[in-house]
Amino acid sequence: MSIGKSLLGALTLAGLTAAATLIPASPLHISPVADMTKTVTTPYSCRLNTPNGPVPGVPFGTTGEHTTPDAVKVGDQFEVTFDALPADVPQLLKEYRNTWIKVPAATGNVTLKSWRLTGGNDNLGTKPTLELKGGDLYLIIPGPTTGHYDIPAVHLTYQADKAGTVDYQPVGKSYDDPGSKTEWVGIDGSVTPADCYPTDPKPSLGSTVIK
Repeated sequence: MSIGKSLLGALTLAGLTAAATLIPASPLHISPVADMTKTVTTPYSCRLNTPNGPVPGVPFGTTGEHTTPDAVKVGDQFEVTFDALPADVPQLLKEYRNTWIKVPAATGNVTLKSWRLTGGNDNLGTKPTLELKGGDLYLIIPGPTTGHYDIPAVHLTYQADKAGTVDYQPVGKSYDDPGSKTEWVGIDGSVTPADCYPTDPKPSLGSTVIK
């Protein structure tokens, strides 16, 4: 469905507090191994909250390029990057507004130390920000998002706490515990809120072995 696919380009890797405090990244101590970039499409399900009632089960997919180190040592700090591919607002929509997205998360054995954004383009309206809230990191895109847009890449710095394998996965469990919320604004000005979550089984966006 073209509307859904275009929406998820904004949602990956699209009401909250606008200002985010960005923590400067600490110097990285990365083991001498290659980073791996993985292109992954994540299937999502959306519930559209229309004037005639909710419409669940609207499918779409988001594709991003995600870069993670193959392996690091206990005590190292290392960076992972989640970068959604550019997309277009569908012609039957005017824009997206008030989008927030839960940033993909590590499954364990690490501590999140800092975060930053790079890139993006001028079709996102108000400058996107990052905010840590309730244990989740949110990418906030107030919008209006129009035309051909490119949301910023998210860079996360982790510290490796103990040996094991870390997997990185999209966040969100249901319409009531979504991975993203946004508003679709029609050409006629009508506003349709959408609640979206990644469907199971959630894909791996990359992995890192801690030695």
